[in-house]
Amino acid sequence: MTPGLKHAVPPLVVGAIAAAFLAATFGYAAKVGHLPRLVAIFALALCALDLLLPVMRNQAAPVEAPSDGERWRAVASPIAGLAGLTVLVIVLGFLAAIPIYVGVATLLQSRARPVTAALMAAITTVAIWGTFELFLGTELYRGVLEGLL
Repeated sequence: MTPGLKHAVPPLVVGAIAAAFLAATFGYAAKVGHLPRLVAIFALALCALDLLLPVMRNQAAPVEAPSDGERWRAVASPIAGLAGLTVLVIVLGFLAAIPIYVGVATLLQSRARPVTAALMAAITTVAIWGTFELFLGTELYRGVLEGLL
């Protein structure tokens, strides 16, 4: 398989899933269909961008063979991160879990400075809170500890 074709497979698969999801959103009730439809359209746009950027640059995405340790890390770290996020959400709730997760992920994955990580965590938390609590009028889950305190 050529490097260009290897690069195209993931966005094509995700794009097909997003297109199926978009088609399914038209069966939703009018009040609840807008946000899922927006998510599907956004996913399709990102897939198209991922496909078109190497073409626009007139080059295929670089493909390097990772070592076995890098492969395991690439698979294990997102799974561990999502598992940790799930535990944090259950125990602390969304408003406490999101800044912790985003801050730690920003520090570890992109090796950003702590100030940058804290800023990204704050912006993400405010955006999620504003979207759900203000725009959609849906209260975010507060966690198990809120009921105990």
